[in-house]
Amino acid sequence: MTRPARTPSGLFTLLLCLTAAGGTQADSMFPGTLSLNTTGFADSTYTGAPDDYHIGLGGQTVTYDFGPYMVVNRPGAVDFNIYEVDYGSAEFGLMEVYVSANGIDFINVSASETSLVRIAGDEVHSSNNFGRSYDLGSLDQIRYIKIDGDGSGAAGGNSGFDLDAIGAHQVVAVPEPGTYALLLAGLGLVGLATRQRRVKP
Repeated sequence: MTRPARTPSGLFTLLLCLTAAGGTQADSMFPGTLSLNTTGFADSTYTGAPDDYHIGLGGQTVTYDFGPYMVVNRPGAVDFNIYEVDYGSAEFGLMEVYVSANGIDFINVSASETSLVRIAGDEVHSSNNFGRSYDLGSLDQIRYIKIDGDGSGAAGGNSGFDLDAIGAHQVVAVPEPGTYALLLAGLGLVGLATRQRRVKP
């Protein structure tokens, strides 16, 4: 009598699904997308790695969107950087910094400002005086960072804070909805395999 083919063990199936669902981690990232830009200037002015190209924010706002990635809270370490254009006077007092996981509920983290901690890719930004690092506080991870200019009026030239770029120290990829479906299917297989083993005579 031949034995029926064995169903993969529940633990093995679950490990496969968790591996598929787990996010890919990266050491640093400069976002390339804005979800809000009230300056009237091209998004590319403020996105990507620091390049000393800027338009002063005045009283306007830009909100960075990390898309399929989340900025990770690193316990005991800073989590993201903000870079101002690399000349003139440091003007970090002319803006407020907000973070959000969902793009709706924002928390002000301006008070966490500290000296710049460098990340790979910011080498064009030559002076540490024109960069600051920030912490996510009690949040585990966020997708959005909003820079709100405290200056007045329109953006332009050197009006208000001269925002160059922002960069995250560590990000993790968020699984696509289809990956969650794969995880649920895998959990279903685990349950089915367990049930079949129980009903065997």
